[in-house]
Amino acid sequence: MYRQAEIPDQDTSFFLVTDSTTYLYNIREINSSIQSYIIDYENDGALKEVQTISTLPPNAECCHKAAEMAISPDQRFLYASNRRVDPTNDDSDTFAIYSLDPTNGMLKVIGFSETGGQEPRHFSIDMSGRWLVVANQNSNRVTVQERDLETGSLTIRSHYDYKQPSVTMWNQ
Repeated sequence: MYRQAEIPDQDTSFFLVTDSTTYLYNIREINSSIQSYIIDYENDGALKEVQTISTLPPNAECCHKAAEMAISPDQRFLYASNRRVDPTNDDSDTFAIYSLDPTNGMLKVIGFSETGGQEPRHFSIDMSGRWLVVANQNSNRVTVQERDLETGSLTIRSHYDYKQPSVTMWNQ
């Protein structure tokens, strides 16, 4: 029997479920946060919220929206992108980097990293987990970032100019 999950707020960009199908993450665009849930299969798949955590750096001013998120192939890290809404705001578009606790699904902030452009529309991680590519739509730039497999940190390695990129995918 399937049960419709009750999500208390309509401010949702999308959901992401871990490979173990035990935890569900809901990125909330307007208030720049991620909600973590445990999926209770013994109770018809009911969701139990365990955490809400910000996607913004502590010193962020105003005018950001959370956008995309992805979990590393080893299921140890979750990445979330933030977009500036106000182009006059000097804050960078960023990735929030979290470690993922496999025992309870909770996220812990590891750090923040620049996306290498403006308006990160989409990003993806290759199957090896070493590379992350982001489509920065408003700066007409695709940025290639290397992931540290132990710490989860990101380092920009190169970029390519491309008119309004919107999606990145790996042919694997």
